[in-house]
Amino acid sequence: EKDVYGNRNIARALIESDIAGYFNVDSGDPEMLELRDRFGVDSGTTGDGGYLALMAAQALTKGISRCVTIKVADGLDSHQSGAWEADHGPSMREGFDAISALATHLEETPFGSEPGDNWLNHTTIMCFSEFSRGPELNSNGGRDHHLINAMLMLGGGIKGGQVLGATTDLGMMASPIDLATGAVSPVGELVGNNHIARTLLHSIGIEEDIGDFRANPIAALLEDA
Repeated sequence: EKDVYGNRNIARALIESDIAGYFNVDSGDPEMLELRDRFGVDSGTTGDGGYLALMAAQALTKGISRCVTIKVADGLDSHQSGAWEADHGPSMREGFDAISALATHLEETPFGSEPGDNWLNHTTIMCFSEFSRGPELNSNGGRDHHLINAMLMLGGGIKGGQVLGATTDLGMMASPIDLATGAVSPVGELVGNNHIARTLLHSIGIEEDIGDFRANPIAALLEDA
C-alpha cells in the first residue's frame, strides 16, 4: 500500500510540474529554442529524428522516464536502385546526427552534485534496426534484407571505440567471437540480442539470468570488465 501511494505522489508531482512544457518543441521559450538548435530541428540536419531525440533528452534529464525508445531514421526500405543510391545514405546520416546530438547533450548536461559528472555517464544508448540491408545489389540495383545486422552502443558503462565481430568472407554470415575479448574466434559464440540483454543487466549488477536469455554477457563491451 505504501508503494501505491508513493507512485501516486510521484505522478502528482510530475503533473504539477507541467511536464507538457518540456515537450512543447514549437514554443518560443528560450531554453526550447536553444534545444531546437542543438538537436538540428530548425536546420533540418537530423530530420524527424531530431524532434524525437530532443524529447528523449527531456524525458531522461527531467526525471520523467528512465527508459526511452525512439525511431531516428525512416525511409530505409531500399530495394530499388533509386532509393538505395539517393535516399538511403542521407536518411541514415540524419539518424546518426540525431543520436550524436543526443549523446552530446547528455554529455554536456550535469548529473547530480558530483563535479564533472554528466548524464551520458548514466545513460546507455543502443541503436539497432529490425534487419539490415543485404551486402550485394539485387536485380533492381537496390539492396534486400539480410540476416546479419550491426548494433551501435555508447554511453555509461560501455567501452567505446571498438568494433566487435565480423562477417565471413564466404556468404557474409556472422562469425563467432570470444565474449571476453571481442575477437573473432572459431570456438566463440554467435552474438544475438539475448547477449546484449544479458550484458546490459550485467552492467547494472544483475548477475543472474533473470530473463532466461540463455546467453553470457559480452565482457568486451563493458568498461569495468
